[in-house]
Amino acid sequence: MRAINPSSRPGPRLAAHQAGGRMIRAVLAVARATEGDIMHGVIYAAIQQVSLEPLATNPDLADRYGSLDHTLPDDLRRTISVHALAGSLGMPYETTRRAVERLMDRGLVRRIHRNGVIATAAGEAGAKTREALDRLRHA
Repeated sequence: MRAINPSSRPGPRLAAHQAGGRMIRAVLAVARATEGDIMHGVIYAAIQQVSLEPLATNPDLADRYGSLDHTLPDDLRRTISVHALAGSLGMPYETTRRAVERLMDRGLVRRIHRNGVIATAAGEAGAKTREALDRLRHA
């Protein structure tokens, strides 16, 4: 088997293979935070992506809360409606709503207003979530 020169740009097929491997490792890492349920892991990751958006848009917040040691407070997190979440994932509303309810039962997600939810700072600080985040750094 021929060795791959790490300094050269990979071709599209190799790049897709590498990206697929990272994606699978990331999905499995997040699923661990949701008791091994891949669908709940994907939904949690999507909520977390929206909740933590202020880190991507505000350099001061990114500097202050970008590490695992300092968690973005709930009041600075962005909400997403369950309806918008279901639509963005291409999932049925009821399936998404039930999954969000389970995530709320686990303390990973909190309802902020009638339909808006966030991934909570407390849930992010939990042992399983911290382990998943640490694994994502290496995915």
